[in-house]
Amino acid sequence: MNLDEIFQLFGTQVSRAEKGILAARNSGNGQLLCLNSRQMFKSLLMQGLMSWRGNSDPKVFLGQALDGLMSSVQLLTEISENRQPECELPLEKGGIVASLLGREFLSGFEGSTADPVRQLDNYISRALLSDNSSRPQISVNDSVLTQKAGALAARTYAVYADILQGRGGADRVAEADDLFVKRSKDIFYCGGDQAEGGGKDNLIVVDYRLAAILRKIGYKGDSIHQWRW
Repeated sequence: MNLDEIFQLFGTQVSRAEKGILAARNSGNGQLLCLNSRQMFKSLLMQGLMSWRGNSDPKVFLGQALDGLMSSVQLLTEISENRQPECELPLEKGGIVASLLGREFLSGFEGSTADPVRQLDNYISRALLSDNSSRPQISVNDSVLTQKAGALAARTYAVYADILQGRGGADRVAEADDLFVKRSKDIFYCGGDQAEGGGKDNLIVVDYRLAAILRKIGYKGDSIHQWRW
């Protein structure tokens, strides 16, 4: 498929997910809601990242992804008291997107602690959404993350933490750029969400985590992943 066809495929998935969310609301099915909410967020995020990589403004798609996620959190609390939004919905990614858009997000969410990657995204998200004067400490347990996700992911998150906490400057940003390129051949990223840039998707998306971090610290250098809107 060419890029237009891939983009349209994600649009089709958004439409299907919207219908699934409606069905979940009407039936009170929390599991169905979470399944379709995750799919809608992922598909809109991909449309935003593809637009971004193609030098088009991604704000509409990213904003829709964030709006849909926040609506799903509210709906889930209404139809299913036993399900936990912070565990079943990608709130940690939503916080990162919110920081890119300069928008407020859910306050005080904790997220899942079972997955070390999600937990690190939680830390990053909260750091991005915190007061500009603070630099929360983010500790990356390299051994645990390497075991769960691989050496490339462990190094990537360590570099994220360094940049966010004001260490390394342009050299760390250049390393982060290089680490993203290496995702194209990394088993963990190739087997993950397309938005992570594994395999062929490396050429059609950007590192939105890095972009949010660079925006947070006011980075003035040059990176393909910088936010320009």
